Amino acid sequence: MKTVSQAVEELSIASLESTFAKLSNAYKCMTEKGSNTTRVEKRRDAIKVGLESLQDVW
Repeated sequence: MKTVSQAVEELSIASLESTFAKLSNAYKCMTEKGSNTTRVEKRRDAIKVGLESLQDVW
């Protein structure tokens, strides 16, 4: 994996955490409304995997 600065690491993780939180909120709202949640759920799960990977590596 490419070496990056501490600042970039922190910003990347913060960005993914924010995206995960927004997708989690969207999933919750859509579930309450009875909407189709397949895409939001898959995106949320993918962001979670990416976030956990970065946290483990960094």
